[in-house]
Amino acid sequence: MALPISNAMRSLELPSTFYFESGRKTNQEKLLSDSLKNASKTLSEVQSGLYRWFGIGETLIGGGSSRAILDHLYFESPLKMRDFDIFAVANRQVDTILAEAIGRTLESETLGEFSAKDLRPRPRVNPQLPEDDGKNYIAGYGFFWKQKATEVDLSLFHSWSDLELNGILDVDTIMIRVPAHSSLSEVAAAILESPSYGAAKQKGLIYDRFDGYSSWCLKKPQVVHWEELSRDPVQASIRIVRAHVKMGVYSLQNSLIQRLVSNIHQEKRLNRLQVVRNFLKVLGDPTAAIELKILEQLGVFDVWAPFLGAVINRFSEVELNHVFSECSPINPRTALNRFFSLLRLIGPLQQEALLTDLSLAEPVLALQMKSNLADLQQVPKNREVGALEELVV
Repeated sequence: MALPISNAMRSLELPSTFYFESGRKTNQEKLLSDSLKNASKTLSEVQSGLYRWFGIGETLIGGGSSRAILDHLYFESPLKMRDFDIFAVANRQVDTILAEAIGRTLESETLGEFSAKDLRPRPRVNPQLPEDDGKNYIAGYGFFWKQKATEVDLSLFHSWSDLELNGILDVDTIMIRVPAHSSLSEVAAAILESPSYGAAKQKGLIYDRFDGYSSWCLKKPQVVHWEELSRDPVQASIRIVRAHVKMGVYSLQNSLIQRLVSNIHQEKRLNRLQVVRNFLKVLGDPTAAIELKILEQLGVFDVWAPFLGAVINRFSEVELNHVFSECSPINPRTALNRFFSLLRLIGPLQQEALLTDLSLAEPVLALQMKSNLADLQQVPKNREVGALEELVV
């Protein structure tokens, strides 16, 4: 039986059927890696729950996960994902009640624990609305299921038009479509059996309206939703810098730099919770030092934590890496170790301000770090590094 495509999907002018049979084990599917098969099992658990309990049949893999999976399929890159980014279109108004119901209903030992504190709106600029309404538009809601391995990040959008507001850069808009009653393994096998990436797009396996994957491979990302730069310039800057550096692009176009710098210094509604959450993501990246240097040059720290910007400005990239290397760089809690190492470079009042922001996202860890700082004051200088690792890890 050919896999159907919903009426909503038809509105995107995709083909009416996939060109493979559901449930048929293809040769390519048999050769898929264990890591991709595990991702497929995770997605299937989400799909079955969404469809059975909430009548939601359309799911897509987006964000960094879609790029990671495509790189894994086309270039045999190891499949490593910090978060497993799953999108779903509810075809109804999504609110916190519906999102929480989904999170708690699908919560399981394998999927992870629903994180109520991470249930947040997905604000996007909607150019179809008047300016003020458009800038304050909520396209849906999202949350995590937390576990020790890769966390599952589900974003629920009201409609397909709301989903299309997602992503600042073209590389952020790549999506792998996995309909209900099919699996990621089936879709991945069909992608591999397609003669080209373009053919996979034509079959409806991949939705990439801005040809973002080509930009990803060529290391030439382009902004496609310029409105997002003015809605939340600090968050936009962090996302843009992280995306560029992940591709090995360590400088931004001058026109983009000028736009970001101008918007950052006009920031009037700084969301400190989101800033610290994204700051922790930066610290968790292998390229954290260079990302911090670029963000400092853009002026991100000027509007958030000037004292931290002064510290980052004082050190070179190599020196920052040395600072970070003192704090268990291979530990899975790298971001927290690096955060703590930066705390040690600023004064008590500045530490308090930074920990106050951390408490918005991680209140327990903020208290622990405050205690750790006090404990370190009692540790002899020659034992500080080892004690730091014991305290933070």
